[in-house]
Amino acid sequence: MYKLTTQECKTGSLQWNVGDWHIASGDGELCSPAYLHAYPSALCAMFMNPIHARIQLPRLWKAEGLGTTREDNGLKIGYKQLRIVQELLPPIVTQEHRITMALLASLEVCGNNQWRAYAENYLRGNRITMTMARPYIEAGEEVECRTYAWKAALYEEVEVNSALAMQIAAQYRSIDTQAIFTEAAGTYIDTPADGRSRETTAFRSAPHD
Repeated sequence: MYKLTTQECKTGSLQWNVGDWHIASGDGELCSPAYLHAYPSALCAMFMNPIHARIQLPRLWKAEGLGTTREDNGLKIGYKQLRIVQELLPPIVTQEHRITMALLASLEVCGNNQWRAYAENYLRGNRITMTMARPYIEAGEEVECRTYAWKAALYEEVEVNSALAMQIAAQYRSIDTQAIFTEAAGTYIDTPADGRSRETTAFRSAPHD
């Protein structure tokens, strides 16, 4: 598992130290103090951080969990006991990676053909313009997912809108979230930090070319 902390090695008021176990009640909702939260992959942690912990310039840790668990459709895991064991260099996740992830997620769940043509063309490098998709019989989740993905593709709050697109898609249908993260940003190989730091662009705005 993987855990994000601040540069001071904290999440909220909780101080994390390598090897020290923290214990929660395991009795309550996933997104509550009843669980200690971790991610199934480093890329998942970086992609979803903008709407989960929202940590600026996070540190990435390999973690171990025990006890009661709850999951959020491949996007977050809650443990009753959790500890960090090794700091890793975080993957660099750019705005283009995030937009790609949002569009790929939308293609997994959205049936609107106009939207699908737009998303597929964007991913092929053909940045065609588009107004919002024409009326089409869609579930509310599909409309929400493609709306967030569209906003991300327009460079509107890319970090947040792309993560929201993925979250809605994953909660709406069973999709292979980890495969989407990898297709969007490439394969991440655990790399021990060994005292080194690596600046991430995850929360830096990039101009629209």
